[in-house]
Amino acid sequence: MPKSEGNLSQAEVIAKTAQELEDAVEEAGLQGDVMLEEASTGIVIRLADKLFFDEGKAGLKPGARTVLEKLGNILQSLPNQVNVQGHTDNLTINTDLFASNWELSGMRALQVARYFIQQSDVSPDRIWITGYSEYRPLVPNTSEDRRKRNRRVELHILYKSESGVSPGKIYQSIEEKGLQVEGREGGSNE
Repeated sequence: MPKSEGNLSQAEVIAKTAQELEDAVEEAGLQGDVMLEEASTGIVIRLADKLFFDEGKAGLKPGARTVLEKLGNILQSLPNQVNVQGHTDNLTINTDLFASNWELSGMRALQVARYFIQQSDVSPDRIWITGYSEYRPLVPNTSEDRRKRNRRVELHILYKSESGVSPGKIYQSIEEKGLQVEGREGGSNE
């Protein structure tokens, strides 16, 4: 059964912009570092931390700006709310700047959100940050490769709820645009 709420026109716009993002990711050779996925509330753009930050730091790398500029252009064209989420692995951090992974994850989310607001003119009333530290891992933190997967920033582009449009129609619209959506529980149930 489909999980999302939203309206059909939003789904079409998000699908189109997501396809543009996928094309840009492929063109830049970043497959595997930028992932698109559907969540229960909208589209998630998952960014590997190595693209944006040095280990244990929250300052944006110079190369991050190219990807953030493309993402900012996409976000600016959408009316949706955006939650920027920072995630870390479970290795303990205690530096002069960050007493824990809570601070590090929150500051990384803040740096990305600030870029969108200041450089891409995304309205600040549409964006908020969340730092999850190590507490929402994608995979268990049992090896360095798995810890790398858990160090990330996610952009959650939220659907706006609209009555009368079934979630199945939203999924169908996205899939018709050629966007492959992870987490989809089978075909249309309409």
